[in-house]
Amino acid sequence: MNSLAKVRLCARLLANQQVRAYASSGGESHWLRDNVPGPFPKTEEEKIAAAKKYGLLREEYEPYAHGCAGDYPDLPTVSVDQRDDYVSWTDTYHKRMFNDPIHANEYFLLNSRMSTEKFRYSGLYMFSFLIGMTLLVGLPMTNWLEPKTYYPRFEKQYPKPGVVHYTFDLVGADTKEHH
Repeated sequence: MNSLAKVRLCARLLANQQVRAYASSGGESHWLRDNVPGPFPKTEEEKIAAAKKYGLLREEYEPYAHGCAGDYPDLPTVSVDQRDDYVSWTDTYHKRMFNDPIHANEYFLLNSRMSTEKFRYSGLYMFSFLIGMTLLVGLPMTNWLEPKTYYPRFEKQYPKPGVVHYTFDLVGADTKEHH
Protein backbone atom coordinates (compact mmCIF):
# COMPACT_ATOMS: atom_id res chain seq x y z
CA MET A 1 0.00 0.00 0.00
CA ASN A 2 1.50 3.34 -0.95
CA SER A 3 2.11 6.09 1.57
CA LEU A 4 -0.61 8.43 0.25
CA ALA A 5 -3.28 5.79 0.80
CA LYS A 6 -1.96 5.16 4.32
CA VAL A 7 -2.12 8.87 5.13
CA ARG A 8 -5.69 9.11 3.82
CA LEU A 9 -6.78 6.06 5.80
CA CYS A 10 -5.17 7.32 9.01
CA ALA A 11 -6.67 10.79 8.52
CA ARG A 12 -10.13 9.30 7.98
CA LEU A 13 -9.84 7.13 11.10
CA LEU A 14 -8.58 10.01 13.22
CA ALA A 15 -11.34 12.30 11.96
CA ASN A 16 -13.98 9.72 12.91
CA GLN A 17 -12.46 9.35 16.38
CA GLN A 18 -12.38 13.11 16.87
CA VAL A 19 -16.02 13.44 15.89
CA ARG A 20 -16.91 10.59 18.21
CA ALA A 21 -14.95 12.19 21.06
CA TYR A 22 -16.63 15.58 20.58
CA ALA A 23 -20.09 14.04 20.32
CA SER A 24 -19.67 11.94 23.45
CA SER A 25 -18.33 14.70 25.68
CA GLY A 26 -21.19 15.73 27.91
CA GLY A 27 -19.66 18.22 30.30
CA GLU A 28 -16.72 20.41 31.06
CA SER A 29 -14.47 17.67 32.42
CA HIS A 30 -11.98 15.56 30.52
CA TRP A 31 -12.92 12.20 32.04
CA LEU A 32 -15.63 11.04 34.37
CA ARG A 33 -13.10 10.39 37.11
CA ASP A 34 -12.16 14.09 37.06
CA ASN A 35 -15.62 14.91 38.44
CA VAL A 36 -15.31 12.61 41.43
CA PRO A 37 -13.47 14.26 44.34
CA GLY A 38 -11.62 12.17 46.87
CA PRO A 39 -12.24 12.20 50.61
CA PHE A 40 -11.77 15.43 52.53
CA PRO A 41 -8.03 15.86 53.31
CA LYS A 42 -7.25 16.01 57.01
CA THR A 43 -3.45 15.90 57.10
CA GLU A 44 -0.90 18.08 55.35
CA GLU A 45 0.27 15.13 53.21
CA GLU A 46 -3.29 14.54 51.99
CA LYS A 47 -3.60 18.24 51.11
CA ILE A 48 -0.32 18.13 49.17
CA ALA A 49 -1.50 15.02 47.29
CA ALA A 50 -4.88 16.63 46.51
CA ALA A 51 -3.18 19.82 45.30
CA LYS A 52 -0.98 17.75 43.00
CA LYS A 53 -4.05 15.84 41.76
CA TYR A 54 -5.72 19.10 40.68
CA GLY A 55 -2.53 20.65 39.28
CA LEU A 56 -2.22 23.34 41.96
CA LEU A 57 0.56 24.41 44.26
CA ARG A 58 0.04 23.69 47.94
CA GLU A 59 -0.18 27.46 48.60
CA GLU A 60 -3.03 27.74 46.07
CA TYR A 61 -4.95 24.69 47.28
CA GLU A 62 -7.64 24.97 49.93
CA PRO A 63 -10.60 22.55 50.09
CA TYR A 64 -14.14 23.73 50.78
CA ALA A 65 -14.54 24.46 54.48
CA HIS A 66 -17.77 22.54 55.03
CA GLY A 67 -16.24 19.35 53.60
CA CYS A 68 -19.21 18.26 51.50
CA ALA A 69 -17.17 18.62 48.29
CA GLY A 70 -14.46 16.23 49.41
CA ASP A 71 -10.97 17.26 48.34
CA TYR A 72 -12.15 19.49 45.47
CA PRO A 73 -10.38 22.87 45.67
CA ASP A 74 -12.21 26.03 46.66
CA LEU A 75 -11.09 28.09 43.67
CA PRO A 76 -11.31 31.88 43.56
CA THR A 77 -14.43 33.22 41.88
CA VAL A 78 -13.19 34.85 38.68
CA SER A 79 -15.61 35.19 35.77
CA VAL A 80 -14.56 34.69 32.16
CA ASP A 81 -14.85 38.45 31.52
CA GLN A 82 -12.10 39.17 34.04
CA ARG A 83 -9.57 36.70 32.65
CA ASP A 84 -6.85 38.07 30.40
CA ASP A 85 -7.74 38.24 26.70
CA TYR A 86 -4.15 38.11 25.51
CA VAL A 87 -3.17 34.76 27.00
CA SER A 88 -2.96 31.91 24.51
CA TRP A 89 -5.73 29.86 26.15
CA THR A 90 -6.23 26.23 25.19
CA ASP A 91 -9.99 26.74 25.51
CA THR A 92 -10.58 30.26 24.23
CA TYR A 93 -14.33 30.34 24.91
CA HIS A 94 -13.96 29.54 28.62
CA LYS A 95 -10.46 31.15 28.83
CA ARG A 96 -9.00 28.06 30.45
CA MET A 97 -5.92 25.89 29.99
CA PHE A 98 -6.15 22.15 29.34
CA ASN A 99 -5.80 20.67 32.81
CA ASP A 100 -7.04 23.62 34.86
CA PRO A 101 -9.50 22.61 37.57
CA ILE A 102 -13.03 23.80 36.92
CA HIS A 103 -14.77 26.06 39.40
CA ALA A 104 -17.80 24.50 41.08
CA ASN A 105 -19.97 27.35 39.77
CA GLU A 106 -18.31 27.56 36.35
CA TYR A 107 -21.69 27.57 34.62
CA PHE A 108 -22.53 30.90 36.28
CA LEU A 109 -19.13 32.43 35.51
CA LEU A 110 -19.33 32.10 31.71
CA ASN A 111 -19.14 35.26 29.64
CA SER A 112 -22.84 35.01 28.73
CA ARG A 113 -23.80 35.17 32.40
CA MET A 114 -22.80 37.16 35.47
CA SER A 115 -19.54 38.99 35.95
CA THR A 116 -17.73 39.12 39.28
CA GLU A 117 -16.22 42.48 38.43
CA LYS A 118 -16.99 45.28 40.87
CA PHE A 119 -19.15 48.02 39.43
CA ARG A 120 -17.77 51.52 39.03
CA TYR A 121 -20.70 53.03 40.94
CA SER A 122 -22.63 51.66 43.89
CA GLY A 123 -26.14 50.29 43.55
CA LEU A 124 -27.63 53.20 45.50
CA TYR A 125 -25.92 55.70 43.19
CA MET A 126 -27.19 53.92 40.07
CA PHE A 127 -30.72 53.66 41.50
CA SER A 128 -30.80 57.36 42.42
CA PHE A 129 -29.56 58.22 38.92
CA LEU A 130 -32.38 56.13 37.43
CA ILE A 131 -35.00 57.86 39.57
CA GLY A 132 -33.53 61.30 38.79
CA MET A 133 -33.51 60.72 35.03
CA THR A 134 -37.04 59.31 35.19
CA LEU A 135 -38.24 62.45 36.94
CA LEU A 136 -36.22 64.77 34.71
CA VAL A 137 -37.50 63.24 31.47
CA GLY A 138 -40.71 61.56 32.55
CA LEU A 139 -42.59 64.41 34.21
CA PRO A 140 -42.29 66.86 31.28
CA MET A 141 -43.22 64.04 28.89
CA THR A 142 -46.38 63.22 30.83
CA ASN A 143 -47.41 66.88 30.65
CA TRP A 144 -46.54 67.18 26.96
CA LEU A 145 -48.13 63.91 25.86
CA GLU A 146 -51.23 64.38 27.99
CA PRO A 147 -54.44 63.93 25.96
CA LYS A 148 -56.45 67.10 25.58
CA THR A 149 -59.68 67.08 27.56
CA TYR A 150 -61.12 70.19 25.88
CA TYR A 151 -61.73 71.38 22.33
CA PRO A 152 -59.42 74.25 21.44
CA ARG A 153 -61.69 76.92 19.87
CA PHE A 154 -62.37 80.62 19.82
CA GLU A 155 -65.15 82.19 21.78
CA LYS A 156 -68.50 82.44 20.04
CA GLN A 157 -68.85 85.54 17.87
CA TYR A 158 -72.04 87.51 18.33
CA PRO A 159 -73.01 90.22 15.83
CA LYS A 160 -72.44 93.68 17.25
CA PRO A 161 -73.10 96.99 15.61
CA GLY A 162 -69.99 98.40 13.93
CA VAL A 163 -67.97 95.16 14.08
CA VAL A 164 -67.27 93.36 10.79
CA HIS A 165 -66.65 89.68 11.23
CA TYR A 166 -66.38 88.88 7.53
CA THR A 167 -66.69 90.72 4.26
CA PHE A 168 -66.47 90.06 0.56
CA ASP A 169 -64.88 93.41 -0.16
CA LEU A 170 -61.15 93.78 -0.57
CA VAL A 171 -59.83 95.43 2.53
CA GLY A 172 -56.98 97.90 2.32
CA ALA A 173 -56.57 97.72 -1.44
CA ASP A 174 -57.55 100.07 -4.20
CA THR A 175 -60.66 98.61 -5.79
CA LYS A 176 -59.98 100.20 -9.19
CA GLU A 177 -56.78 98.19 -9.71
CA HIS A 178 -58.50 94.87 -9.22
CA HIS A 179 -61.52 95.44 -11.50
